[in-house]
Amino acid sequence: MSKSQTFKSEYLTNRQLQVINRLGDLMLPQSGEFPPFSKLGCITAIDEIVAYLPSSDLNDLKMLLNVLSTTPDAVLKTMIKQMMAPDNWPEALASTLRMLDTGLRGIIMSLYYSGRKGPDYQGQSPLELMGVEIVRVPCNQEAK
Repeated sequence: MSKSQTFKSEYLTNRQLQVINRLGDLMLPQSGEFPPFSKLGCITAIDEIVAYLPSSDLNDLKMLLNVLSTTPDAVLKTMIKQMMAPDNWPEALASTLRMLDTGLRGIIMSLYYSGRKGPDYQGQSPLELMGVEIVRVPCNQEAK
């Protein structure tokens, strides 16, 4: 068993992590040299994101992920397409689709483009492939 398969989140279950990987692969599949979301192994950095969620938001995310974990990929693909183009729906549904898009895409894109890789991934990260270096500056220091 690989290290990334044994990763345990402090906040999310394996089932919830699996659905994030599924959504990530649907949003960010293999593209040329760019790895699919799940192969990159960036899911191992999920706790760095969800640690800052208010408990009510974390509970809502967990509930959503549990529901989505039983959803077939074909339905998830349709949902993702609708999240990206919600204006064809009545506003009550359109606003929900926009919130889903912002929340789920925000988590997935933040992980994928964080520069972090899982312990089993040996290739270049998306940032390395783009030639981008992120400089993280602590809040109490100024950037040079």
